[in-house]
Amino acid sequence: MKNQLVFSALLSLLLLTQPAAAQEPTQANFDALMTIAELLFPTEFNPPMMTQTVEAVGSTWFARDYCFLVVCSGSGAAIAVNVSGGAEFTQGGVYAVGGPFGNEILYFGTLSDLLIQALALQGNDDGGDGGDGGDGGDGGDGGTGEGNTGESRIIKNGSGSCVQYVVTPAGTQATTRIRAVEYDDNNQPTSMFTEFEQTLLWVASTTTQTTTRTSQSIFAGGGQQNTIIEVTSTRQLLDGLWYQTRSDSTTDTTIVIPGFNQQQLSTTVIIYADSGQFITPNEACNGAEWYSAPVQNTATTTFQTPLPGVPSEQTIVSDTQDFTAVLNDVGVGVAVEAGTFSTFKLTTTTSSDEGTSVQWIDMDSGVPVKSETYDAEDNLIATTELIELGSQ
Repeated sequence: MKNQLVFSALLSLLLLTQPAAAQEPTQANFDALMTIAELLFPTEFNPPMMTQTVEAVGSTWFARDYCFLVVCSGSGAAIAVNVSGGAEFTQGGVYAVGGPFGNEILYFGTLSDLLIQALALQGNDDGGDGGDGGDGGDGGDGGTGEGNTGESRIIKNGSGSCVQYVVTPAGTQATTRIRAVEYDDNNQPTSMFTEFEQTLLWVASTTTQTTTRTSQSIFAGGGQQNTIIEVTSTRQLLDGLWYQTRSDSTTDTTIVIPGFNQQQLSTTVIIYADSGQFITPNEACNGAEWYSAPVQNTATTTFQTPLPGVPSEQTIVSDTQDFTAVLNDVGVGVAVEAGTFSTFKLTTTTSSDEGTSVQWIDMDSGVPVKSETYDAEDNLIATTELIELGSQ
């Protein structure tokens, strides 16, 4: 399970990162940012919403309202990117208010920088859970089953070659290159892109509990952000199906810009209602498909170094995002910089069909070898590639 509260803390920290020059944002990039946010962090951004173009306080905005102004049951937040500048707002700046962000309007940074952060977090996952038994990053990203509702279940059993639930050995260390693609106003890819690397270490690993540590450094806005995320995920096996029952994480982020240095440390505990969130079958065969229904979870975050306008502790009760997963191409060879691996391909998407994640996962170690992420318009917005695999 991806850390559902890390995103809002990192966004708030980007308050310190100012854009080098004004740049008019595109709705495609805002949609890409919010697609990832809704997929990974349904606590803050629920229910999934469509982007609206609005005129307010002398500016044009791309905005999503998560029950801040609209009367509905959701997180109570609104988030928007300023398109035209004007008043005291930064063109290309992202702002939010309500729900977990408080009653004052908060500036988070530029859309381009935040999209980099979101893509990095998407690559983080829980660490090892991204490949355990074909769960594709704890399965939180969904599959191709349109209109799936109801209880968690196996939709298709599949046949032929099969893959077992894989426990990545403790001490395994994987370095991945992440590439974020930029789009223009016409929703076409440009020659601009951003690349950076992150390292994932499996600190401890058993069948029912995994602890991972993700480290990354990102240069943006004239400064550097260093982040270490350590996550312990707990699972249980019921009737041949694996469920996520708990996630404990610590996030340590340091932002360094000329003349300034700030550290943000927070811990989050997420507890899922019985029996937990359905992640993956213990064994899945080629063509298998499964659905994970929403499950209530309680997330409590404590900020050791509180942010302005953010309480030192907050608890949010919400439902996980439902998803569908499809397993294909079991045993397919994939060549990347780290070598050639025998993998299985997992395609996941949410029922809201706002984005698709495709992963190729090493059958022996459970380590993700490469991935592709697409937005709702089927634009390729990010790729990852394993560039080094070893042991600490």
